[in-house]
Amino acid sequence: MISNERSTVSFDFISNLFPELEVPNQSDEQKAYHTTVPTCGRAPSASPVQYLYHTSPSVSPSASPSPSTSPSPSPSPSPSEPCIISWSPSGRLPTPPLERSGDRKMTANTATLTMTIKGKTIPIPKNIPLPKPRGIRRAPKPADPVHAEKRQKNTDAARRSRMKKFVKICALQEQVNELEAQNAQLSHQLAVVDADKTSLQMREMQYLNRIAQMEAQMQAWANERQCYMRQPYEKQQYSAPSYSPPEGWVMMQQQQQQRGNMA
Repeated sequence: MISNERSTVSFDFISNLFPELEVPNQSDEQKAYHTTVPTCGRAPSASPVQYLYHTSPSVSPSASPSPSTSPSPSPSPSPSEPCIISWSPSGRLPTPPLERSGDRKMTANTATLTMTIKGKTIPIPKNIPLPKPRGIRRAPKPADPVHAEKRQKNTDAARRSRMKKFVKICALQEQVNELEAQNAQLSHQLAVVDADKTSLQMREMQYLNRIAQMEAQMQAWANERQCYMRQPYEKQQYSAPSYSPPEGWVMMQQQQQQRGNMA
């Protein structure tokens, strides 16, 4: 486990954040990517990947490789020292990472925020979010017994009210389900009755038409019978010859009637 690590800062980020600072520009060939590995011990080679070591009391400054010289074997550091691997596209040794200066301080005021770097005061933009102060945890206050009793009563009353409301809602839901079932059943029965009514109306119309036909037929038969019964009487009345009995016959009939009456 490495205890001390080196953090790097990008020159472009500093120049964009604080345009008033004079930061040397880096070319694309000098930009390098640094990472810290737990162990090292390999000597640098002519490849683009180079190895940089932190200066420590155990290693003298003269032993560290310089950027201007060609890669040469360097003494391997002890396992306890961290190692920084740097990669440059052109194969040259990168510039050393930027060191944090100790004379940097920030002051926060109510009106504006400023930062002092090497004797220069620079205002900080207001759109940078500042850390929010954390709330202070305080010990809970001892509860008042009267207040606690009232709160418990209110809680129990609210629980009972919710229970009553729940029971009422359940009963209403059951009634709604029953009424919906009855409504569906009645709707089905109504549809059946409507179908029966339609069929009965059709049969009634058929029967009425048949009755009208039969009445017309019976009327025709009655007219035909009256005509048939009237024709012989009319023939006998108009075709029979006139007949008158003789005078003696009439006198004989009158005498017989008188005798019968006297007897």
